[in-house]
Amino acid sequence: MRFRRTIGVVSLTAVPLMGTLVLAPTATAAVETVSCGQRVDHSLTLANDIGPCPGDGLVITASGIRVELNGHTITGSNTTNQTPNEQVGIRLANVTRVTVTGPGTVKNFDAGVAVEEGAENTIEGLTATENINHSALTGAVNDCFFGDGIVVFDSPRNTIANNTAENNGPFDGIGLIGNSDDNVVRNNQSNDNRSLNRLPNGRNGPCGPFQGGGAGTGGVGRADQNIGIRVEGPGANNNLVHDNGVDNNLLDGISVHGHVCAPPAGSPVGQPQPENSGNVIRNNTVTNNGFGLTNNGDGIAILRQGPFGVTVCPAQRTTIQGNTVTGNADEGIFLPALSSNNNVRANVVNDNGGDGILVQGPFTICPRGQFNRNAPGMCNVPREPRAGSTDNQLVGNRGAGNGHHDGHDDNPDCDNNQWRGNRFVTVNQPCVAQAGGSGKIPPGLGNAAQRPNDDAGGNSEEAQLGQRRGRP
Repeated sequence: MRFRRTIGVVSLTAVPLMGTLVLAPTATAAVETVSCGQRVDHSLTLANDIGPCPGDGLVITASGIRVELNGHTITGSNTTNQTPNEQVGIRLANVTRVTVTGPGTVKNFDAGVAVEEGAENTIEGLTATENINHSALTGAVNDCFFGDGIVVFDSPRNTIANNTAENNGPFDGIGLIGNSDDNVVRNNQSNDNRSLNRLPNGRNGPCGPFQGGGAGTGGVGRADQNIGIRVEGPGANNNLVHDNGVDNNLLDGISVHGHVCAPPAGSPVGQPQPENSGNVIRNNTVTNNGFGLTNNGDGIAILRQGPFGVTVCPAQRTTIQGNTVTGNADEGIFLPALSSNNNVRANVVNDNGGDGILVQGPFTICPRGQFNRNAPGMCNVPREPRAGSTDNQLVGNRGAGNGHHDGHDDNPDCDNNQWRGNRFVTVNQPCVAQAGGSGKIPPGLGNAAQRPNDDAGGNSEEAQLGQRRGRP
């Protein structure tokens, strides 16, 4: 969970277009010479490379146009930027029905491409590489709005297709941020996004969770948070992420984040935020992710952000279907406690370091501010119960060779989770292998074989509140 500024709200009716490619009108794109920082208000085809740019590369300000990179490269100056100002290679500034197309490369900015508000834009056929927030490269502390290859802010019905996003960060290769609904992310390669949120002096930089308030603070962000494809929100609903290749990213391969559901007194978030729901992750190949500082990243994860059920709640009603998820550091597919009504169907989960599929169970927490300072792990009041991940459908999945179990449900007798027709070699309790499924409990592990859940007292993954574009 990270925090960025909130861009001004635009009133748009979100018409679901799941899986529909929305194209800009065909327009004549004359071949033109362009320059750094140019504001583009008409269709054009690049005649030249530009950069290193001291600020943005191109800023698109008109709707309904087409920009073709024509094989050229737009280069930034993030390796030398000593200012607090962040730079974007191609910035779509509140426009609609714009197409930006390759082949072409955008590199060495804080973000390669940023779609800011507007709607129904298409970003296709680009290579976004080495777009790394410059705090990590020069030590210049900034607000950390960016750290992405391609990123969408508060914008619905865009198509991000056939791009390569590699060596970006420290946030992600491709990200959907804020109220970004009904977007399609398809046929991209998001690989090797592994940059750390570290200043040159080795201290953690200002980006992401636990950050200390923006420019000039010195930063206290989590070091390893880089994700291949990140559906972050809050309020990112009904997005379709399909047929992408996601390999060797620092933390998770594909993640769906939570939202602040009960801000504590004095929180900069203010009001409860909308949840992320109804997102579909389908037919992706997700391999070798999560081998970072702690080697605990997952292939596909609904993130378990804490304090669980007190401040932050995970996403609901996510569909994870037909993915091949292999060789990731920890879980292949992870459903956290308090996330419900998810549909996990027909996935292959092999050779992951933890479980192939893990459904987290119930737990108890110590209420905020009630930890006993004189007795670590003790609580001054009775701990409060929290529900596990329930009412999920887990159907027709296959798994073998995972480090703990191929199928694992921490809820007693699987609670209301429906495990049907899954073909596993090992499970942690019989209900995971029910209804035409298979799987044995390994000797010595017993029926329970439950995994401990985070206590969620504020020190769990991505727990603390701050401001980064006004969002977790």
